[in-house]
Amino acid sequence: MTDDKENRIRQRAHQIWECEGRPDGLDREHWERAAREIEAEKPGGLTDEPPPLTVASEEIEQFGAVPPKPLP
Repeated sequence: MTDDKENRIRQRAHQIWECEGRPDGLDREHWERAAREIEAEKPGGLTDEPPPLTVASEEIEQFGAVPPKPLP
């Protein structure tokens, strides 16, 4: 594993630990979750933008409406 990748995993695991209230004894789980998240990143890393919202065709049929366009 490269030093850069290991540092990114370490930083993400720390973020997860803090977000979960700094629990004791979950080091391995946080590391593994962080590693999975880093592995799933697209080349070039993640952006700060959330993924676009999507509406399932069943929802369109159920509510009889066309989904709104995403905000710019």
